[in-house]
Amino acid sequence: MIHKRKILALFILSSLILSVVQIVFSASFTTAGIDLNQLQSKKKDVEKQNLLIGEILYSQSSFTAIAKEAASDGFVDNKKAFEDVNTPQAVAFNQ
Repeated sequence: MIHKRKILALFILSSLILSVVQIVFSASFTTAGIDLNQLQSKKKDVEKQNLLIGEILYSQSSFTAIAKEAASDGFVDNKKAFEDVNTPQAVAFNQ
């Protein structure tokens, strides 16, 4: 009879301890899940901002945007300033 009471008490005590351990782990996993969701939402925001910044960079670095900016800064298109490197030119006149 005494052994049965000890076994019953041990069983009840172990089930209480395991219940408390389960509650602690559940709470820690829940907060870890909340943190994970926050990190994932921040990651999505950063990816969205990265796409927007990339689009702005591509639009501002296009040739037409650079040409408009150069024209507004006073640069002119002078075709005579460039030499054609494909036409042979004499290096020395008197040989």
